[in-house]
Amino acid sequence: MGDQTDNTTQTHAIIQVTFHNDEQFAIDIRGVQHGHAKPVVPWQRYAKTRIEQVQAATLLKSIEERKKQAGKSKKGSKVAKAREEEFAEVLSGAVDQWQARNGSFGDMLLSRDDLYQSNKALLLDFIDERVMKHKAHMQNNGRLNR
Repeated sequence: MGDQTDNTTQTHAIIQVTFHNDEQFAIDIRGVQHGHAKPVVPWQRYAKTRIEQVQAATLLKSIEERKKQAGKSKKGSKVAKAREEEFAEVLSGAVDQWQARNGSFGDMLLSRDDLYQSNKALLLDFIDERVMKHKAHMQNNGRLNR
């Protein structure tokens, strides 16, 4: 990553995101170094205009896969694993609820910057609210220390 391969080509990592509705986007936080102002671009456009050669690909796991892995892992306590799984469910549910009310992340990512910033703030507040409600619920039921 960031290795200079010759005078005109540099390698760096990008992230390909696929949403549940099969919308795909590229996230390239270093793209600005190469003259690309938008870090989030629809995948097909990105692949056609910015990818010269793929040197390696690493798949990131979904929340569901991470939950399964956490359950199989021998590290950590069963309580910690259960909390991780529960948090993943709360977060995933909050994201799904937000998208049902406000539209897809794909639409949000492609919106004007002022609208994107506004929706991003709403999303973060919404997720924070859901997580805090769940935390309070766990504390009230004695499942989490205060």
